[in-house]
Amino acid sequence: MLNSKEKDKNIFRSGIVAIIGKPNAGKSTFVNFASGTKVAITSPKPQTTRHKIMGVRTDENTQIIFVDTPGVVKIENELDSFMEKIYKEEIIDADLVLFMTDSSVDVSKDDLKAISLLKKAFSSNIPVFLILNKCDKNVSDKYFESYKSLGKFAGVYEISASKGTGIDKLINDISMLLPEGPMYFPADTHTDQSPLLFAAEAVRESILKLTADEIPHGVFVHTEEMRDGKSEGTIYFQINIYVERASHKGILIGKDGKMLKKIGSMARKEISSVLNKNIYLDLWVKVKEKWKNRRDLLRSWGYE
Repeated sequence: MLNSKEKDKNIFRSGIVAIIGKPNAGKSTFVNFASGTKVAITSPKPQTTRHKIMGVRTDENTQIIFVDTPGVVKIENELDSFMEKIYKEEIIDADLVLFMTDSSVDVSKDDLKAISLLKKAFSSNIPVFLILNKCDKNVSDKYFESYKSLGKFAGVYEISASKGTGIDKLINDISMLLPEGPMYFPADTHTDQSPLLFAAEAVRESILKLTADEIPHGVFVHTEEMRDGKSEGTIYFQINIYVERASHKGILIGKDGKMLKKIGSMARKEISSVLNKNIYLDLWVKVKEKWKNRRDLLRSWGYE
């Protein structure tokens, strides 16, 4: 663990901190807390994050750009391949990497895969911090030791991303390791995420919360259009929800359209609170069989 010391007030430090780990380790919850606002959707269901989500934290003499990456998993389709490219690229581009774990459970195959991807960071002398998340749970120390033995870490931190425990110390130590650099974003910026992506993610988060396990993993949500609404101060979004099976379409729409209305209502409140605008959501559910393996569709939806 790094020693705390007074930072040089005459030096401004900035840099990219990539967050790597298996699904449901708490990466998005951490980014939201560290950024000071919600920039990434969260859910107890795995593989919530599918895009690179950036959260920005600016203090008096530091700007940290946190990059929340998709959870590291076994590659089973083209979507998984695209997501793997995201975290591979972010590891190499980062000034510092956080390997985030769920310390309430023992090391898993996905943790070991993440460590194998971090070998490039270790060999390139990119600092890697081990983050033992969920330390507020009743955890056996044997899990801590199992994680600590996985690599040569520049620091080891026990935190609770949901409660904020241990994060101030972590932020301080990250700041001291960042290089001298400019302020890349205005001080009041918390994310580079566009309203189009945020709106689509808010709809997907609502689906994650309101539907059974089999539905969310076969869903892709894409904003087709964003424009001023008919009423003053209103933003109109046309958002398509793509599913792999016709049966899933029926579940998402629900009897008399009730489920789709619930999804829209929940998402609309979330989008409105972030954008501070009245929102009109025009939701459509469409079937695209085997979309996870269709490179043409994935590229058109922003995966390059």
